[in-house]
Amino acid sequence: MAKKRKRSASRKRKRKTTHSPPSRNLDHLACTDDDLHRRPDHVKLIYATYVSEREPGRRKMTQLIRAFQRGPLGIIPEIDHWAMEEFLWHGFPNEPWHPLEAYLDFVGDRLSEAGREQLRRWKAARIGFYEVGKVRRGTVVLQEWDPARQSLVGEPFRAISLGMGGAGFFRRCRGHITLTYVAPWLPAEGISCLMGYAI
Repeated sequence: MAKKRKRSASRKRKRKTTHSPPSRNLDHLACTDDDLHRRPDHVKLIYATYVSEREPGRRKMTQLIRAFQRGPLGIIPEIDHWAMEEFLWHGFPNEPWHPLEAYLDFVGDRLSEAGREQLRRWKAARIGFYEVGKVRRGTVVLQEWDPARQSLVGEPFRAISLGMGGAGFFRRCRGHITLTYVAPWLPAEGISCLMGYAI
C-alpha cells in the first residue's frame, strides 16, 4: 500500500510541473490605424476578445448576458449575442467603466488620436430595423424602417459591415428587413458601420 501511495504522489507532482503558465503577451490584440482602415471587422474581433477574456469585462459581460436571459427578452433566440453586442458598444448600464475605453487604454499610442476618435464612434451604435438595398464597392445601402408605421423613414445611406462576408453577405437580402446595430464610420463620406450581428 505504501508503494502505491508513493507512485500516486509522484504522478501528482509530475502533473503539476508539466503545465506551463499561459502567455501574458497580448500584443496580438492591439490594433493600429492600418487595421482600422483595412480590416475593421478584425478590430472588432480582437476588441471583443480583449474585453471578454479579462476582468472586469468578463464579469460585467456575463452579468449583462444573464440579465438579458432572465428578463422579458429571454424568450428571443440567441439573446446572448444581442447582450454581447450591447455590452461592446454601450458597456454595463449605469456604470462609468466602458469596455471600449478600457481597450483604448490597452492599445495606447499604437493607435493615433484620429484612430482613437474613429473607434469611439462605435459607442454611438444604435439598434434599429433597416431595409437592405444594393451592395456596391464594399458597402451596402440601408434605409431605416419604422415597424410601427410599416414604412421607410429618412434617407438611404451606405454602410460597411463587420459581419462575416462583409457587405457582400447582403447581396441575397435585397429588399429584406434586417435588425442590427449601426454606428457612424466615415461621416464625411456618408458611410456608416453595420456592427456585425444581425437578423
